[in-house]
Amino acid sequence: NNNNNNNNNNNNSINNNHGEEWEVEDLTWMRCENASMLLQKFAEGRKRLRYAETRMNKHSSRSHCVLNVRVKKIKRKKRGRGKDAVLIVEQSEGVLTVVDLAGSERQHKDYYRHQEVKRYPLVNKKDRVLLEELRFKEATRINQSLLALGNCVRALASNAAHVPVRDSNLTKILC
Repeated sequence: NNNNNNNNNNNNSINNNHGEEWEVEDLTWMRCENASMLLQKFAEGRKRLRYAETRMNKHSSRSHCVLNVRVKKIKRKKRGRGKDAVLIVEQSEGVLTVVDLAGSERQHKDYYRHQEVKRYPLVNKKDRVLLEELRFKEATRINQSLLALGNCVRALASNAAHVPVRDSNLTKILC
C-alpha cells in the first residue's frame, strides 16, 4: 500500500468494512508461495514510492508504505483408521505489518522557493510557484499524518478512553 495520508488527498479511498476494520480500496492480498516471491512483491511496491530531496535527506521518501504479511498455518491430523478415521484441521493466523514512514521536516515556504529555483532554474516563475506550493502541501500532509499517528500511539500507551483513529488514513489502516 503506497499512500500519502490526508483524508482529502490520496490515491486510494479508505472504507470502513462494516464497522470492523478499515480497508484500502483497490488493494488486494496476494498469495506468496515462498520467501523469494514475497521479496519480489515487496520490491515491486517499493518501486512505486516517491522520493525527493529535502534539507535533511537527499533521497527522502515522500509517501508512506505499508506492507501487511498474513501468515496462515494449517495443520492436518488424521485420527483413527478406516471408516472411523477423522481428519482434524487446526489453523492459526497472524498479520505482520511493516511500515516505512515518509520523512517529516520543518516547513518554510522560503526554503521550498530556494530549492525549486536550484532544481529547476529554467522553469518559468508561474510554474515554479506551483511546484513550491505542491512541495509545501506535500510536507504538510506528511507531517499531519505523522502527528495523527503519534497521537494514536500516545492514547494507546496511556490506555486512553478514546484513540483518535479517524484523524488520518494512515492511522485508520494501522490502528
